[in-house]
Amino acid sequence: MRSVVYAIDDDQNILDIYEALLLEMDLYDVKTCNNPKIALEEIEKNPPDVLLLDIMMPEMSGIDVMKKLKKIELKKPVIVISGQADRDIAVEIVKQGAYGFLEKPFDDWELEVAVKKAISHVKSLDLATRISETQKKLLTAVKDVKSNQNSKIYELENRMYAMTGNIAHNVDEKKSHLEYMREDRRLDKIIRSLEDDLHEHEENLKVINLWEKK
Repeated sequence: MRSVVYAIDDDQNILDIYEALLLEMDLYDVKTCNNPKIALEEIEKNPPDVLLLDIMMPEMSGIDVMKKLKKIELKKPVIVISGQADRDIAVEIVKQGAYGFLEKPFDDWELEVAVKKAISHVKSLDLATRISETQKKLLTAVKDVKSNQNSKIYELENRMYAMTGNIAHNVDEKKSHLEYMREDRRLDKIIRSLEDDLHEHEENLKVINLWEKK
């Protein structure tokens, strides 16, 4: 897609010269307007890649146009075009955010160089923006991956704790069962001992009974 250069000047003849010079380069689409108010409406709807702005205009000065551009947050380079008399004003506008300025009269090649530099600046900014957006997306993706990994690790840890708890519970159950079995065996021994004692007493009673009968 070709870059768009928009020129604002109250003098239509000058606009025609700008348009002819830029179209001759066969690099850009060119739009012009001799009414700053109408130009601002068009720019707000369809921002150009580079704006050529004359300072001294009767209906609205270049300074006023710059203030309006700030309000609509135009982030494209503005090249201010000024005469010798308003050079100081042009410098002040540059300080306020304009990309650069051309002083009338200027040669064709000066306009060509100024526009090329501005277009290059735009492309650099666009590239920096895309890189920044890509970095943000990558960081978000990395965070998501880490979050998923942490979630899976947490899930695995819970499973491990659950398994460990079950194992511990089973071990405790087996220990209790063994203790019960051991206790049960001790009771068997006691019962057998009591049975032996009882049997012995019964035998002794039999002997005593036989002796009394005699």
